[in-house]
Amino acid sequence: MFQYHQYLKCRAFIPYRLNRGFTLLELLVTVLIAGILLAVGIPALTDSIERNRIVAEMRELNNNLAYARSEAVSSNTFVSVCARASNSACGTNWNNGLLVFNDNGDSGRGDGIRTNDEPLLRVYDGSGKKNVLTAVDITGQSINSIIFNSRGALHASLVGATLSNRPARLSFILCGQQKTLELARALILEITGRAIPSRDTNNDGKHENATGAAISC
Repeated sequence: MFQYHQYLKCRAFIPYRLNRGFTLLELLVTVLIAGILLAVGIPALTDSIERNRIVAEMRELNNNLAYARSEAVSSNTFVSVCARASNSACGTNWNNGLLVFNDNGDSGRGDGIRTNDEPLLRVYDGSGKKNVLTAVDITGQSINSIIFNSRGALHASLVGATLSNRPARLSFILCGQQKTLELARALILEITGRAIPSRDTNNDGKHENATGAAISC
C-alpha cells in the first residue's frame, strides 16, 4: 500500500506538457523546415548527379580519342573517329556513340567515312547516356569525323560532307540534361592530337571551348 501511494504522489508531480502531443503550430513549423531543406537539397543533389555523369562520360571520350591516336601511331596508318549511326556505319549524332576504324579512304589518307572493307577497331555505344555530346570546329560548324595521321596528329575533320585538310583546334562539348552552363564541359583537341579538358580561365563559373568563349548548350 505504501508503494502504491508513493507512485500516485510521484505521478502528481509529472508536468502535464510531457503527456501531450504536438501543437498545430509546432507541426506547421516542422513541415516548413522540412520543405526548406528539400527545396535546397534536391537541386544540389540533381547538380551533383549531373556533374558526375558529365565527368564520367568525358573520361570515356578522352579514353576513346587516346586509343584512336595510339592506334594511328602504332599501326603507322590513318585512324578515324566518327559519330556512330550503327555498329558498322558513321553518322552525324555523337549521342549515339562513336566508331574508331582504320581509314583507307582518300588514297589511304583517310576521308572520315567508313566502308565495309575498313577494319573496325572500336565501337562505343553512347545511346543510353543522358548527356548531350556535340563536336564543333573553331567556326562553330558541326564535325562528324576526325582523322589522326601516323604521327598521332590531327590530320583532317569532316564537316558535313566536306573534308577539311587544314585542321584546327576543335571542341567536343558535353552538356547535361538540364543544360546547366556551369556544369557543361569540353574536351579540346589540339592540332597535335592531344586532348585537353576545358577550364574556367576567367573565373566566371563557366568553362571555355577551343575559341576561348564560354561553352554554350
